[in-house]
Amino acid sequence: MSACAGEISSSTPAPESHQGSNHPTTSSPNSADSSVDASDTPIAVRPPEETGFAPGDEAATDFPSITTRVARLTHTQWRNTVADLLYLDSSVDYTDLLREDPRQAGFLFDNDGSTLVVDGALLSGYERAASELAALVTLDSAQLAKITPPDSTDLASRITSFIDAFVIRAHRHPPSDEDRADYESLFAMGPALYDGMDDFAAGVRAVVEGALLSPHFLYRVEQSQDVSGEVIPLDGYEVAARLSYALWNTMPDTSLLEAAAAGTLTKVDAVETQARRMLEDPRAAEVLLAFHDQLLEANKFSNIQPSSTFYDVSPELGDHARTEQTMYLRDLLFDNEGTLGQLLTGTDTFVNQELASIYGLTGTFNDEFQKAQLDPQSRAGIFTHIGFLAANATSVDPDPIHRGKFLAERMACLSISAPPVMIPPPPKVSNKTNRQLIEEYTQADGSECAACHKPLINPYGFPFENFDAIGALRTTDQGFPVQTDASPLIDGTPTDVADAVELATAMASSEGVHACYVQHALEFLYGRHHTTNDESLISRLAQASLADDTSVRELLLGLVRTEAFLTRNVKEEL
Repeated sequence: MSACAGEISSSTPAPESHQGSNHPTTSSPNSADSSVDASDTPIAVRPPEETGFAPGDEAATDFPSITTRVARLTHTQWRNTVADLLYLDSSVDYTDLLREDPRQAGFLFDNDGSTLVVDGALLSGYERAASELAALVTLDSAQLAKITPPDSTDLASRITSFIDAFVIRAHRHPPSDEDRADYESLFAMGPALYDGMDDFAAGVRAVVEGALLSPHFLYRVEQSQDVSGEVIPLDGYEVAARLSYALWNTMPDTSLLEAAAAGTLTKVDAVETQARRMLEDPRAAEVLLAFHDQLLEANKFSNIQPSSTFYDVSPELGDHARTEQTMYLRDLLFDNEGTLGQLLTGTDTFVNQELASIYGLTGTFNDEFQKAQLDPQSRAGIFTHIGFLAANATSVDPDPIHRGKFLAERMACLSISAPPVMIPPPPKVSNKTNRQLIEEYTQADGSECAACHKPLINPYGFPFENFDAIGALRTTDQGFPVQTDASPLIDGTPTDVADAVELATAMASSEGVHACYVQHALEFLYGRHHTTNDESLISRLAQASLADDTSVRELLLGLVRTEAFLTRNVKEEL
């Protein structure tokens, strides 16, 4: 059956269940050349009258990169979509039935559409989840009523109404006639499949289970094939799905589906209106948090375990740091539409009693978190918060190598070679500071370590030497004054900074840092690696972020109101 048994109708390239494959195998209906070389970027993409872009709008010429047209949902997207499709409480979570997706080397996020596959193990998990979810929503009369039309004397009309309304939401696109016929057959099979159930409920159960296993549900399938100019414009339903999974990590809501049905989502003004509405929704805040959690490696906070010999902290320090960062990001970026500059240099945060003590704050604090101001002379931005500092430290000492490598790679997008295999830790001696040991260990003239450590890594790490392994301020190390001055490479130039506060200010003033951040946001929202086709868009948004103090939410808007987002390349990734 085309809709319900793991295949897509013959007009659409079919995702497969893969063993040992890196991504779904697809073919382009418009080009015999399946190469991923997209270097020949045209000046114009589509005629202005088709797009709704204003004359001179640079976003109208952003050319789409080659990507897959059948991106599988991440497990988070699957969970959210299941909850929204079936009107379930958000606490209902069956992702523990799904095998974990391996993280792809070279891609920071969990949503690379070209590498997420359905293998035998994952298919088995999907099947079990679909069976249990279908039973959950049809054996409970209240849940069943949420997904079905009211009871009526005309059973045939009720069945048709249910299938039409349910499948368009499950597929995120109107079903084909063949799909509809398959679901009608499934419905008719329901009473024989589930003994003891009411016939209508049994039919609904069969349809729900089938829909949850359909490739149209498990994948975001883009079926459009008609070429306009140098691209293939997406139809309204495909744009709605791109918007909803980019900004909400779930299926389109009623407003998006209605706009798609009305044919308005092919024009940029309607897309922008929908995107602005979506960015006001709490679901957008969750996406912002997910992006930053992965970008900033918040999962490492659970590994914070300072030595009890040197530090008197609770076993929950890592959890407290994670809470601090979550509250800080939500407040700054979503509630107050903060900027990247504020993220890098702001002086407020959220603390409980333990964190307040480490920060050296005065006042009354308890187990509840509250907003607090940090000393601007010693702290500036998220990288002077306890979470980043303690997660990038040993159990005893600060770790300028990992602190520096993180900032150089993640925030400045500097390319750093992999280290040699099996490097022993630097020796610990009592008559030298941590910095002196690291300098001697990694910066010796002629060593293979010096090429990366001396110009790239250490200069980003040494400014944080006045923060110990739990992120508290310190002025001495081994009885010697700490040394925090360095010259990190910023925008191609070694830039003198006295400490972490000056480093944060220099980074906030760097177009390269803003461009690096926009690049990461593009990869997260688009679910793919950036390419040379994206350089103009990244540069434009980086300049806006730097010069106009554009909020992070506005940067997200800028990434979805482009021709690159509303179309796909005539070639596609294999």
